[in-house]
Amino acid sequence: MALWLGAWPELGEFWGGFGAFFGVLGRVLGSGRGPKRKRKRWRERGCCWRGCCRFWGGVAVFGEPPPALRCPLLDERGSPSPRGALLRFLGGPGAPPPPETPPDPQNTFDVTDPWGVLQDFWGPSREPPRCELSPTAPLLPPPAGSPQCHPGLGARWWLLALGTAEREGTALLRQGPGEPPGLNVSVFISTLTPSLRGLLGSPQTLHCSFGPAGGPFALRWLRHGRAGTRRLLAFDSAAPRATAAAPGTLLLLGGRGDTAGTPPPGGAMEVSLQLPPLSVSDDGSFVCSVTTPHGQVQQVLRMNVIAPPRVSLVPPRLSPGLPARLRCDAVGFFPLDVGMRWERRARGDPRPLPLAPGDTAGDTSGDTSGDTSGDTAGDTSGATSPPGDAAGPGWSSGHRRGTDGTFSRSAGLRVPAGTAGDTYSCLVTHAAWDTPHRVSVEVTGVPGPSVEDTAGVALVAFVIGGLCLRLWPAAGR
Repeated sequence: MALWLGAWPELGEFWGGFGAFFGVLGRVLGSGRGPKRKRKRWRERGCCWRGCCRFWGGVAVFGEPPPALRCPLLDERGSPSPRGALLRFLGGPGAPPPPETPPDPQNTFDVTDPWGVLQDFWGPSREPPRCELSPTAPLLPPPAGSPQCHPGLGARWWLLALGTAEREGTALLRQGPGEPPGLNVSVFISTLTPSLRGLLGSPQTLHCSFGPAGGPFALRWLRHGRAGTRRLLAFDSAAPRATAAAPGTLLLLGGRGDTAGTPPPGGAMEVSLQLPPLSVSDDGSFVCSVTTPHGQVQQVLRMNVIAPPRVSLVPPRLSPGLPARLRCDAVGFFPLDVGMRWERRARGDPRPLPLAPGDTAGDTSGDTSGDTSGDTAGDTSGATSPPGDAAGPGWSSGHRRGTDGTFSRSAGLRVPAGTAGDTYSCLVTHAAWDTPHRVSVEVTGVPGPSVEDTAGVALVAFVIGGLCLRLWPAAGR
């Protein structure tokens, strides 16, 4: 029932208003004329009615609070505590109490979530999310228009990180007095795109939202890559536009929920970033950082840029009985992990066959050395002769890096004499594909004369010509 009512936030406002009405009614009747005992009874009834209505209002707004959660507890140096932390979630001010959970006398915390943003990490199945609790020293801005320090400057603060496969979030918690200590959610930030795989050359949107919304805030989007940290966008709610923005970036500002037209929990504000077509330099981490009067929080998003290789095989066909050199090229791939290998199959037989005794190829599978400084980086242990060297065996090149940051690689196979019906394939594996990519060439056509046959015919012709000159010398003159 609590979960059903939680789908109707309007009922929470109704019950809250009803409770306030009964509270006022009880105070009025309790302060009027009449016997003292009767006035006291009216005040007690008013308090009771107000408490009941607030209880149902909390159920309607926040639903059933999440179950207790055990999390790794880190100290100031980042080292994990051997006992961990037990978090008991209380929901909002009028929400029902959590289920009875035996407290840990040392590391138990009661977390108050006024906006109901944390319970979304459990989902319908109520499977607990990943979590981590660590102390922090937040940057707290002074109150607007006041030279005084932030009222929470002397308090103890914590960071609670939550994560599932679909979302990740970070909450800044302020510790209050009491036993066990209470933690109040001060500001919260989350993303629905914690880890992305983006195709090179396609636009991408990075989701980020924070709460509570409604007050002033400052936003920064940063990118951490191999070239360092770069600011992509800066926005201040007091200004009518972004104060700084990289070319092609677009700020998506407003409310967003899991479904169209549904605002985020707690009235969160969406501050997503739309990127221009991805380049290799976008591979890395992005940071969404928000500063509000309640504190500063940030969320890290990971971007993996993917570019599948374009694979080609030459020559396009082979003739039976004639030697040939095959060349397989994988061009324009990213990241660097690529594998190339050769395979031979007979006509009508799906099983791969061993390469013929004269077939030789460089071992090019699984080379992920990562050295991209030159054209010969990442050479395999096999022979690496260029394709123009007639005396060389099979070969494989190193990784070659293009001007756009993508990589290319080649491999070769020497076929001394093809058998009609055989198929030679180049198999390329890459992180962009779940299965190897195959390009093939078939040995087709009528077998031509071999070298031995040609030599035998020439020898017979030479012998016949010599006999003719011997028997008919006049004809030779």
